[in-house]
Amino acid sequence: MKPLFSSVGARLGAGFGLLILLAALLTGIGYFRMAAMQQDLEGVVGDDIIRIRLTNAMREAVAMQGIALRDVVLQIDFSQKKKELALARESRKRYQAAVTNLRNHLAA
Repeated sequence: MKPLFSSVGARLGAGFGLLILLAALLTGIGYFRMAAMQQDLEGVVGDDIIRIRLTNAMREAVAMQGIALRDVVLQIDFSQKKKELALARESRKRYQAAVTNLRNHLAA
């Protein structure tokens, strides 16, 4: 009975072919796993980025309200105080809108 791969060259060729096949298989598995990980990452980041933007808007509104109230205290001119109070009210409205949007997003 004659062996299937009797010569050294045939055995080396079969071994190399097997290595190429395994490398292609591992590349395919890696590609599909990376695609699945990318989808998972986009799902997590897509949800979190909305929350981060809303909380940043809330933080900015609070900072602007604080600055406006500080300016009200420091102003001597009454017309300037009215302008700063209007800015404080506007900042409060933006804060309330961001809170409402965040609550709606968290409830969904």
